[in-house]
Amino acid sequence: MIYGIRLMRLLEVTGRIKESDMLQSLYNTEISEKHCVGYCKKHCRYMTCKQLKRKECLRKQCRALEKHPHEFWKQRELTKMKKKHKEIGV
Repeated sequence: MIYGIRLMRLLEVTGRIKESDMLQSLYNTEISEKHCVGYCKKHCRYMTCKQLKRKECLRKQCRALEKHPHEFWKQRELTKMKKKHKEIGV
């Protein structure tokens, strides 16, 4: 964890990542906007793909989840379409 904090501070100092670009996610960690998949209104935190899967928000059909534009959602729609076409073909 310390290594991650040091790396983030180094990136802030060099100007590659600004502190304002960092978002609070679950478990009091900071993530960049590009890793943010959604926002949980219940927990008042941003979520990564891994956290979203671990909490099973999609399976529970959680209404507190607010989607953010991310490649994860495109990939998920593509997987759904493939599954739907496979069921129709069977």
